[in-house]
Amino acid sequence: MENINNNDWKKFLAVNSHKKFIKIFIDTFLGIYLLKIDSGNVTNVCLYYIVHCIFNMIFFNLINKFRKVTLLNILRTGIFFSLIECAILILLGENISKYIIPFAMFTSFVNALYYYPQPLITSALTNKDNKNKYCAWDRIINDIIGVVFPVVFGFIISAKSYTYVFIFLFVVSFIAFLYSFSIKAQNINCERINLRKLFESLKEHNSLKVIKLMSIRSFFRGLSSFGVLSTLITLLTFLTLKTESSLGNVTGIITLIGVITLYLFSNKITREKQRKWYIPMAVVQMMLTGILTLSIIKIPLDSMFFGVSTSLIIVLLYNLLNGIVNPIFEVANETIYYENINPNIIDKSLDSSYTYYFEVMINIPRIIGYIILYLVSLIGFNVTNICILILILSFMYIAFAVTLRKLNEIGEE
Repeated sequence: MENINNNDWKKFLAVNSHKKFIKIFIDTFLGIYLLKIDSGNVTNVCLYYIVHCIFNMIFFNLINKFRKVTLLNILRTGIFFSLIECAILILLGENISKYIIPFAMFTSFVNALYYYPQPLITSALTNKDNKNKYCAWDRIINDIIGVVFPVVFGFIISAKSYTYVFIFLFVVSFIAFLYSFSIKAQNINCERINLRKLFESLKEHNSLKVIKLMSIRSFFRGLSSFGVLSTLITLLTFLTLKTESSLGNVTGIITLIGVITLYLFSNKITREKQRKWYIPMAVVQMMLTGILTLSIIKIPLDSMFFGVSTSLIIVLLYNLLNGIVNPIFEVANETIYYENINPNIIDKSLDSSYTYYFEVMINIPRIIGYIILYLVSLIGFNVTNICILILILSFMYIAFAVTLRKLNEIGEE
C-alpha cells in the first residue's frame, strides 16, 4: 500500500459522515415509513429487515472476492449506489411497498459495499498519532447529527413529506461521492475472507475464549439495542406520539441527554471501575423496563396525570432510560470490538475475516428477532403485544452486560 497522506483521514472522516445522516433516518423513521405506507401492517417492516440481514451477510462475502478493486473504490461504489437508493425512494414513493423484497436486497448490497471496506479503510488511514483524533471527531460529528437531525427530519416529514428527506439524503450522498475522489491513498486492499484460517489463528494466539465471549455478546446485542428491540421502541414511541415531528423531537432530546451522560460516565469514572457498573445498570434497565411496559398494558390509554397523557409520560420515561444506558453500552461494546483487532489476538492479514465473522454474528440474532416480531404480529400488532415482546427481550440487556464485563476482565489480565 502506498504512503498515506496526513490529511486523508480527515477527508475520509468527512466522507464517512454522510452515512450518519442515512443511519439517523433508518434508525428513527424507516420502520415508521414502511408501517404507514402499509396501513399499519408490520409485515413489510419484518420482511424488509429479515431479507436485508440475510443478504447483507451474502454480499459481504461476495464483495470480498472482488480482488482487482481497491477498498476505496468499493466504498465509493457504495456511496454511488446510495444515490440510486435515494432516487428509487423518490421515484417510487409509497409504491415501494410493492417491491419490498427486491428493495431490501438492493439496500443490503449498498450496505455491504459501504460497511465492508469502511472499518478496514479507517484502520489503514489512521495510526497511533491520529487515531484518537479520528475517533474523537467521529464521535463529535455523530453526536451533533444524532441530536439535531432527528428533529430536522421529523419537522420536514410532518411539514412536507418523506420525499423531501429522500432528496436531502440524495444531495448529501452526492457531495460525499464527489469528495471521496480527493482522498489520495488509493491502493488499500485486504486479504480474502477465510474463517478457517481465522479460527486457526485464534487458536494459535489462545484467543478462542475471547472470541467465544464476543460471539455471545454479539448475539445478545443483536436481540436488544442493535436489532428488533430498537425497532419496537421506535414503533411504540410513534404509536404514542402520533407524528414524526414529535418522534424526531423526542429522539433528538434523548440523544442529547445520552451524550451528556456518556461524557460524564467516561470522564468521571475510570475504565477499571466502569465495568463494575455494567451488570447493575442492565438489571436496573430491565427492571424499570418491566415496570414501564406493564404500566402501559395495565393503565388505560386515555388516562391523564396532571393533564398529561399517562401513556405519553411512560413512553418518554422509557426512552429516557434507554437513552442514558444504551450509549454507555454501545461505546464499551465498540471499544472491545476494535481492541481485539490486534496482533495479540489474530494475524493482521485476517482483519477482513474478523469483520465478516462478526457481521454474521450480529445479523443472525437480528433475523431471529424480526421473525419473532412477524410471528407475534400474526396474533395481533398492538401496543399490548409490543410491550410483552419488549419485556421479554429486555432480559437480553443483562446477558449482554455479563459477557461485556467478562471481556473487560479478560482484557485486564
